[in-house]
Amino acid sequence: MTVSRELNLSTSGEYVLIIDVGSSSIRVSAIDQSFDFINTYSVDFLPVVNSDGIVEFNASELRSSVLSLCEAAINAHGTPKGIAITNQRASTIVWDRQTADPVFNGISWQDLRTVGDCLGLQAEGIRLAPNVSATKLAYILNQDTESRKKDLCFGTIESYIIFFLSHGGDKNGTHITDPSNVALTGMFDPDTFDWSDRILSKLDIPKNMLPRVVNSCGELAVASRLKGSPLICGALGDQQASLLGQVCISPGDAKATFGTGAMLDQLIDTSPKIYGQSPNGTIPVVAWSLQSRIYWALEAVMLAAGSNIQWLKDGLGLIDDVSQANDVDPAGYVNQDVFFVPALSGLGTPNWDFGASGAFFGLSLATDKNKILLAVLNGIANLAADMKEAAVKDSTLPIESLKIDGGMTKNRVFCQLLANACQIPVEVSPVVEATTLGAAYLAYYQLGLFDEFSEIKNIKKITTLVEPNMNSNRDKWNEAKSRALKWIPELSGISF
Repeated sequence: MTVSRELNLSTSGEYVLIIDVGSSSIRVSAIDQSFDFINTYSVDFLPVVNSDGIVEFNASELRSSVLSLCEAAINAHGTPKGIAITNQRASTIVWDRQTADPVFNGISWQDLRTVGDCLGLQAEGIRLAPNVSATKLAYILNQDTESRKKDLCFGTIESYIIFFLSHGGDKNGTHITDPSNVALTGMFDPDTFDWSDRILSKLDIPKNMLPRVVNSCGELAVASRLKGSPLICGALGDQQASLLGQVCISPGDAKATFGTGAMLDQLIDTSPKIYGQSPNGTIPVVAWSLQSRIYWALEAVMLAAGSNIQWLKDGLGLIDDVSQANDVDPAGYVNQDVFFVPALSGLGTPNWDFGASGAFFGLSLATDKNKILLAVLNGIANLAADMKEAAVKDSTLPIESLKIDGGMTKNRVFCQLLANACQIPVEVSPVVEATTLGAAYLAYYQLGLFDEFSEIKNIKKITTLVEPNMNSNRDKWNEAKSRALKWIPELSGISF
């Protein structure tokens, strides 16, 4: 890789430290100024899930793991020049301002316990989705009648990590968040670019417990708990970090991340005309903020991507390991007669139909395991093509190639099916977790490695280019999808 110029890091460790908190693991990576990974330290961080849609995590375990992983990296490589954080968005933590101790389990963005609250608010003209932070925070406060009188702080994951790492002795932590995260809390007013007094009043949330909104990079805080007290200089939500990590910094640039679910994000050139759901089912999000300038993107959502492969293993026993999906024979694609609609959790963009059903079509006595596997991969690829088409319609900007990352990109058959479904080239990231790279770009920009943010385009990295090699079979797949829609009408009528 090449960058615009060398940065003298001789006075400290010649790297930045990136804290990446995902939905199933915590990774701390040391990355040098050539954007090579010196080392990565990681630990599993699985939420606790029960059948009632409750998804929680131990916030004390989160902070302890982050601290120990950072200490391991610093002991091995010296004090970093800076730290940046990227994280799962909208997950909610409440803690005591004086002690930095959580007062309740963290509530994951995946948690659905407040669906009823969200539907009730719709009758009053307030639209909140159950995955955002607002109703989760209200739920936590409602567990203790005295909570609103206490000196408590709310934050998403990056906010809590910054507070904890900068907290110590008689010094309170730095209580901040960045716009890419605050915009996913449901308490954000895009007109004032601050917390929404209307939402706070309705949910009885004290404004003094909320973090101050700052730029995505800057001299954000000092990590006084760590050796050498390095500067925390960047914070970015995970999908936005992936967008940056794949060098999508010009309007129209787009990336898709394929994990348990999938997100496609496209950078746009102006502020959105609609702050809620766009006509084709995409959602405007803040990409990042630099020197008080806000950059926007449109986000399309697939509710189930890699989870379909996990279901083939755990639910059907069709494969012994998810990696076996990588060995599917693609030869049957030309005459594909089995189609799968991956709506095991309903459908996101563009349909937003929670009553849609996962379904196979075209099964016969000639159907074998390979055809099933190929149909599942092709179904996910076609949903991704739906997302791409929705983004283009809502943004009016073309997507000439799609950059992709995430666990499913290890499957080369899937990557080819995706290129065929989208009928554009697909660029596979050399790094599965492009979120970490994006946070590193942000940190090094703040540290002065680039004169201008646009110089990130000068970073050269080797991607795997996958060109379409056949026509898509979207007509047949779209027919299958149309039959799977509105399978449970009462759920299909729900929207957020």
